Amino acid sequence: MEKYADDAHRSRELVQIRTDVPILFDQDSFRYQGPTVERCFTLFSELGFRRLLADYAPSAVTVEKDYGVVRSETELTTLISNIRSSHPIGLAVLPSNSDPMQADPVGVSISLGTRHARYVPLGHRALDADNNLSRSRSLEILGKPLGDSTVAKVGHDSKKISLVLGRQGIEIKGVKTDTLIASYLLDPASSHEISALAIEHLGYKSISTEQIIGKGSKALSFADVPADALYEFACESSDLPLQLADRLHSLLTENELGELFSNLELPLVPVLIELEKAGVQIDTGALASQSLSVQKKLDKYQKDIYLLAGEEFNINSPKQLSVILFEKLQLPSLKKTGKTKSASTSVSVLQELALTHELPAKVLEWRSLQKLKGTYIDALPGLVNPETGRIHTSFNQ
Repeated sequence: MEKYADDAHRSRELVQIRTDVPILFDQDSFRYQGPTVERCFTLFSELGFRRLLADYAPSAVTVEKDYGVVRSETELTTLISNIRSSHPIGLAVLPSNSDPMQADPVGVSISLGTRHARYVPLGHRALDADNNLSRSRSLEILGKPLGDSTVAKVGHDSKKISLVLGRQGIEIKGVKTDTLIASYLLDPASSHEISALAIEHLGYKSISTEQIIGKGSKALSFADVPADALYEFACESSDLPLQLADRLHSLLTENELGELFSNLELPLVPVLIELEKAGVQIDTGALASQSLSVQKKLDKYQKDIYLLAGEEFNINSPKQLSVILFEKLQLPSLKKTGKTKSASTSVSVLQELALTHELPAKVLEWRSLQKLKGTYIDALPGLVNPETGRIHTSFNQ
């Protein structure tokens, strides 16, 4: 101890924590301030964390952009002159409802280049009505470049755009890229929403439709949202397809799908547009007569079923039908359902039971007529477009 006393003192001094050393310490600088968005986005992109990626991707709030609302005919005329010198242009329309054959254009969005777009409000209601330009005059001005095949256009679901504007007498020509169709060709199983494509190919988080109008039964019409509240969404709707076009074209070429896209899929769009516009005419009077006739047959089958069962019950209820067949009539239980493991009353089971008892056969006939009446005879008249008197379906590519 005496021999190494100096070493012991020195060691003690070395391990001693000094609390009197002058140091600048800002406690707030050590507080957690949240993730560094840019670094997280880069890291998650490299690792392929798609779900997390959307939370840190650049958005309309963080990127520099030139989006705006056209508020006068003079500004619209300037926009049209710029279209002539910008090729291609991005095009989008905000419809008043989800059915393009009954929708009016609430507004039209045109992108002249990356993150450069304008929104032309045409059909906003209530307090925002003063922001609308004259629909007829604006569409007359827009119709010339939109109908010019020498002005190349890019859109997402160009068929829907064409149908909505077609109702206003505007025929869209010169569509060179439809990002919806391109996305489907590249990966039929993935999402083809513009928001999904923006994240995957541009690393950009777009404004969702739900953020603007809500969803489900409580969803608004675009017409009920002020132009100043949705113009960035509208501008993205024309800008993002334009940004995606070159990227998707490259991928189509890499996957040897370029010719299929250009020579088959795009030329097919105008054909489908004409088919959807033509629609199908139905004889609503004949269907109404058939509905009455089928209902009489259903009533007759129902009485027969109740008579065979010895009581009334809900024929549409698998549980109640099961009780009648397998407990009251003591018919053999041929199959169990997957979840509840109760006796099955599926079509195949009833078909086999019908060989030995009349009631299952009557139920099959009743079910068949009920489906025919509910799915077609009574439903089709409700699908008739009140303006054209025809049913207009939607054909997907």
